[in-house]
Amino acid sequence: MSAESVQKFNIKSTVYWIIALGIPALIMFVPITNTFTSEIRSYCAITILIILLMAFGKFNTMLLGIALPVLYTICHVTTLDVALSSWENSVAYIVIGALLFATVLQQTGVINRITFWCMQKAGGSFNRMLYIFLVLGSVISYFTFGNCSKLMPTIAFGFCLALGIEKKKEGIILMMVSGVCSITARLLAYYPVQMGPMVAAAQQIDPDFSIAMLDPLIYGWPIIPFMLVYLWILTKMYKTKDSDISGSADYFKTEYEKLGPWKKEEKKALVYAFVIVVYLFTQPLHGFSADYAFMVIPWLAFFPIVNLADSATIKNLLPKLDIIFFIVGCLSIGIVGSSLGVTDLLTDILTPIFSNLSSSEFLFGILGVGGAANMLLTPLTLVTSFCTPVVYIADMLGLGFMPVLLSLYYTVDFLFLPHEVPAYLYLFAFGVMSMKDFIKLHCIKNLLFLVFFGLVMIPWWHICGIL
Repeated sequence: MSAESVQKFNIKSTVYWIIALGIPALIMFVPITNTFTSEIRSYCAITILIILLMAFGKFNTMLLGIALPVLYTICHVTTLDVALSSWENSVAYIVIGALLFATVLQQTGVINRITFWCMQKAGGSFNRMLYIFLVLGSVISYFTFGNCSKLMPTIAFGFCLALGIEKKKEGIILMMVSGVCSITARLLAYYPVQMGPMVAAAQQIDPDFSIAMLDPLIYGWPIIPFMLVYLWILTKMYKTKDSDISGSADYFKTEYEKLGPWKKEEKKALVYAFVIVVYLFTQPLHGFSADYAFMVIPWLAFFPIVNLADSATIKNLLPKLDIIFFIVGCLSIGIVGSSLGVTDLLTDILTPIFSNLSSSEFLFGILGVGGAANMLLTPLTLVTSFCTPVVYIADMLGLGFMPVLLSLYYTVDFLFLPHEVPAYLYLFAFGVMSMKDFIKLHCIKNLLFLVFFGLVMIPWWHICGIL
C-alpha cells in the first residue's frame, strides 16, 4: 500500500471514529425531561454508538453483540435480566437450526442436485433463475402467511454453496432476493401477528372495521411490480447477465448427471427437507409455532435412524456461530427500548406534528417514522404501539383506516440495518452479505419503494375509494 493510500485510509478511518463517537456524545448533551429521561438518553447514545460501529465495520460482530447488553447494564439503562432477556427469544436458536439445516443439505449433496436442476430449467441463465426464485418464493410466502422467512434464505444459501458464489456478487443478490420474496412479499399476505393489533386499534373507533384475507393483496398489488423492478435494477447494477456461473442448460444438465444416481443419504436429506416445508405450509392447520421448523426439526439429523449429521457437522458450524451473539445483542435494542417507554415518547412528539399534515404527507410520514423507529424497536412493538395513535390521527384528519394501517404495516420492510427485523438477521447470519452491501441494497430498495408508494400506491388507493 502506497503512502498516499495509507494517508487516505487513515483520514477515512478518523472520520468514521469522529462520527461514531461524536453523535452519541452530542446526544448526552440533550437536556432530560419527564419523558426524555436520563435512561432513555443513555439508551439512545449507546444504541447509536453500537449501530455506527457496526455499520462502519470497526469491531467484530460478536464483540458488538456482547457489548450492547453489557453497556445497557453498566450505564444503568436497565437491569441485567432485561438486557439479557433477548436470549429467551427464539431467534438465536432458529438461526443455529437454519445453519445446521443448510450444512446437512450441503454435506449430503442434495442441495447441489436441486441447484443444478433449477439452473437447467432456467436455461442456464443466472438472471432467469433469480426471477424464478423471486416468483416462487413470493408465492410460498403468500400461501404460508409469511412463514417462509427462514426457509427461503436457507435455500438461497444452499444455492450459493452449490454454485460457489457465497463470496461473490451473485451470492449477494441471491440472498437479497431471498429476503425480498420472504419479507417484502409478505406485505401482500394477511399476517395475523401484526394485523390483529391493528384491527383491534381501529375497532376502538369503528367497531365494524376489519381487514379481510385478500385486502392486503388487493390494495397492495403495486408491490409485485416493485419487486420485479428492484430485481431488474440489481441485475443491472451487478451486471449479472453475463455472469461467469451462467452457462447453457446442457452444461448444468451435464453437472447434474455427474452426480450419478440418487444415493441413500440424498434421499433421506430430501425427505428431511420436505418435512420442514410441509410443516411450514400446514402451520395454520396444526397451530404449532412456525419457529419450531428450524428450532427442532434440523436436529433430527443426529438421530440414529436419520443419521445425516455427526460431530464433523458441528465443527463446520462453529466458525459461523459468532454471529449468534451479534443477533441476540441486537434483539436487546427493541426489548430495552420497549421497557423504557420509547414508544410513548415518540407518540407524544409525533402526534401534534402528524395532526397538521395532508393525507399523502401523513402516509409518507408513517413510513419515515417507521423507518427511523425500526432502529430502536422490534417490528411487532412498532406496529402494535403506533397503531392506536395513527388511527386516532386518521380519524381526526377524516382518513380511512385501511391505507393508514397498511402504511404502518409496510414499515416492517422499510429498514437499513439487519438488526431491525429478525427475518433479515437470519439472512445476514449466513455471512454472504457484508454490512456495507446490506445497507446499500436496502437504501436503494427504500428509495424505490417511496417512488412506487407515491406514484402508484397512493393513486391506487384513491381509485379504490379508501383514501
